Amino acid sequence: MDHEQILTLLQSDEPESQREGAFMAGEAMVRESIPYLTAMLTSPNLGVQDAADMSLRKIGGREVVDALVPLLRSENVPARNLAMDILRQIGSHHVEPIIALLDDPDPDIRIFASDILGSTNNYMAVPPLCNALLHDDEVNVRYQAAVSLGELGKPEATDALNKALGADDWVNFAVIEALMKIGDDDSITALMGALDHSSELVASIIIDALGKLGRIRAVPVLVKYLDKSTEALRNKTLRAIVNIMGSKALSLLSDEERESFAGYLLAAADDEDKEIQDAVIMGLSALGGDDASQKMFALATNIDPEIEAERYSNAVNGLVSMGLTAAVCEGSRSDDERVSQVALDVLIRLGTPESAKVCMDVFWDKGRDIQRFIAKGISSTACNEGKAFFLRVLNDSTDGDLLKSALKFLGIRMRFRDTTEAIIPFLQHRFADVRKMALDACVAIGGKKVEDIFVTMLHSEDASQRMMGIYGLGKLNAVEHVGEFEKALSDKAVDVRKMAMEVLIALCAGDGKLLARIAAQMLHDPSVEVRRSLVNLLGSTQCPGAMVFLIEALDDEDSWVQIRAVESLGSLRKEEAIPSLVDLLKRDNALVSIKVVKTLGQIGGKRAFQELLKVLGTENRDIQEAAEQALDRIQSDSGEVF
Repeated sequence: MDHEQILTLLQSDEPESQREGAFMAGEAMVRESIPYLTAMLTSPNLGVQDAADMSLRKIGGREVVDALVPLLRSENVPARNLAMDILRQIGSHHVEPIIALLDDPDPDIRIFASDILGSTNNYMAVPPLCNALLHDDEVNVRYQAAVSLGELGKPEATDALNKALGADDWVNFAVIEALMKIGDDDSITALMGALDHSSELVASIIIDALGKLGRIRAVPVLVKYLDKSTEALRNKTLRAIVNIMGSKALSLLSDEERESFAGYLLAAADDEDKEIQDAVIMGLSALGGDDASQKMFALATNIDPEIEAERYSNAVNGLVSMGLTAAVCEGSRSDDERVSQVALDVLIRLGTPESAKVCMDVFWDKGRDIQRFIAKGISSTACNEGKAFFLRVLNDSTDGDLLKSALKFLGIRMRFRDTTEAIIPFLQHRFADVRKMALDACVAIGGKKVEDIFVTMLHSEDASQRMMGIYGLGKLNAVEHVGEFEKALSDKAVDVRKMAMEVLIALCAGDGKLLARIAAQMLHDPSVEVRRSLVNLLGSTQCPGAMVFLIEALDDEDSWVQIRAVESLGSLRKEEAIPSLVDLLKRDNALVSIKVVKTLGQIGGKRAFQELLKVLGTENRDIQEAAEQALDRIQSDSGEVF
């Protein structure tokens, strides 16, 4: 469609034709369409509006800018807003007509122009905006000029922004925000210089800005301001200083400076502003001292760990950095659960023998949940001093979680051989997870006594005990008990047979005869679960004889055994398995066939590629898609086209 036809559509009375013409004008970059497109921004039809909007943005240039400027005077608010938005996007290379509007007698037009110039990222906009900021009679124009200078972020505006700081707080807010966005050294200097002659409200904003900018050169000015300010401003100033310096730098202050600053922080601890409380916690944790730890501990107890997890964690970490303090020890003995929990969180995170002892001292006076928390925590941190404590837990407690913590500490962590007699009874505990922990504890301790216990368990009437005995012996001294494990392959309990099979196959890396005996028997096990487990194990063993038995498993009556065997053959990536896998494709089982196809892609090579090409002729679309993906994989992996 030529330009004349497009212009004809634009002049139509039909919205659909107008919309089509507007889209095509943008695609064809028809500059003659600009007046029509501009007029369409006032159309009541949103589709026409959107099409005109999009095309004007696409065409762009000085002509579009000139065409849109008159719309800034329109009483049609949506059209005016559209014009402003388009000018923000396309006006960056053609700012002259917009700059000229800063001298318009209508203050609204000057505000609109200031707004648009802030989005142009053009240095030419800086001087006229600075002039408007300093000399325009209308406060809202000066405010918008400051906002736009901040959006431009050009350091050349710093001097004018500094001069604009004055009696009008409304403008001052925008000026400070702009200086913060620019953030260069001159901006920092301007903000610091304005502190002493600003209202309390403006000073508060300046202090916040300096804190966010984080320049260390602002700290001396802020420190001097501490004595001049009201309590509210002093606390904000403290927050800014702490944010700038951080805990490490605060710890480097001289003793006199530390004492003075700590005094301010202690006084600020009662502020209800959470950000100030957080700054107090950070500052006091760096400065240390008993008074500091007391204040920090009190603040931590008022933070809900569920609702404000990060604040709570920061408070606890701050207390941890101060070490084992009187406040924490005293808090651990409190009957108030929240107070006690804060103290115990600190003690557990400290992870020292001394903190573990404090936890053990209060343990028996606490409720079940806190006891669990203590036991779990110190089971990973306590040392020799925890032995008697955890033996008492084994003797006096019936709670499964507490027993597991004790077993973990005594057996797995510390491996106290002389606690074996105390641990062994828990191999028969009524809770399975406690039995498992006792089993792992016994394995960790090891020794002849433990081995003898495991041998005895092989002959238990309880299948779970027999299984645990096999597991334990497999971990301790498997080679010496191969005969017992082979006998267990015929156990009446499925889980026992599976465990024996797992232990034996782990021994088969260099023993093909052992693998052959196991596989020949277990491939015909009556339990599908056992056969599935076998093919998984065969796929992970390093024994070279495994593939023969995996191929045999492809004939299993259970499709999931077949699938597991196929997957295991894929993990071995042996081309010798391809004929047997291809035979499996002839059976009428789509799920198995898809798995075979994927495995052929995993094995790769020319032979697999050729077999997959044949599969593309199948009528099953799912199998076809799997074959296509497998072929892509082979080509991708090999870098060849077969």
